[in-house]
Amino acid sequence: MQPCVLIPAYRPDDKLVALVRDLRAAGLERIVVVDDGGEGRSAALFAEVRKLNVPVVKHVVNLGKGRALKSGLNYILEHGLGDDGVITADADGQH
Repeated sequence: MQPCVLIPAYRPDDKLVALVRDLRAAGLERIVVVDDGGEGRSAALFAEVRKLNVPVVKHVVNLGKGRALKSGLNYILEHGLGDDGVITADADGQH
């Protein structure tokens, strides 16, 4: 068992994909990303995250970080991914 990492993201850059890869390399398999209404170039980044077998919860419009966290936590609870806790991280890997 391991904690789930929740990453809310609004208009992320390439650091999001690098962060997901780094988390995987560190042995963390439970990762959920929330697309908080990103558009344009962000769509390709979220598609790349999906290719890494990471679920992406999508908001059609930007609802803010708080709502993105709630949506991600709801997904985690619905799918039984939070039994060992949840760690939140910024899409740029800063926090």
